[in-house]
Amino acid sequence: GTIAGGDDYRLIRVGDVLLPERLDAAAVRSFASAIVESDPVAAAALVAARTGANPLVAVVDRPVELPSGVNSGGEIQRVEYTTDSVLADVASADAHLVVFSVNNYPGWSAMVDGMDAEIVTADATFIGVVAPAGEHTVELRFRPRRLNLSLAVFLVTVLVATLLWFRPWFPAAGRSGR
Repeated sequence: GTIAGGDDYRLIRVGDVLLPERLDAAAVRSFASAIVESDPVAAAALVAARTGANPLVAVVDRPVELPSGVNSGGEIQRVEYTTDSVLADVASADAHLVVFSVNNYPGWSAMVDGMDAEIVTADATFIGVVAPAGEHTVELRFRPRRLNLSLAVFLVTVLVATLLWFRPWFPAAGRSGR
């Protein structure tokens, strides 16, 4: 379906992950350089004003390490969606920003070749990850922020309920045999 009528987006559901995809753009893109704009409204205006004359410039919320000068960005070789992750194999002669058409929502983490990587907000809402020169696998994983806390509360509750259930069968400590 679409997010709103005539918006050129569709939703992809993979397990519990819901991804917006722009119909006229790739789900994963590579950018050679970036403009820093921390205000989301101003960033969205810059993205909307981006034309074909400068398609290799992303808008990010904080500075990223990209080479100065013009390069061609990277090549997205493969994209794979799983239940809780998105994988992209990328290649480039220079460092580049890999932008996933996935909302930068709390709970996402990124890895480049299995090593933790920093996530930036790219193009006002999406997830961006800097990939160094060469061939790399960039992976996003989603794990709800409060999942560990919820599991801990559940386990404590089960433990307390189990102890209360079996309590009548245990002799009370300190009782004399009267």
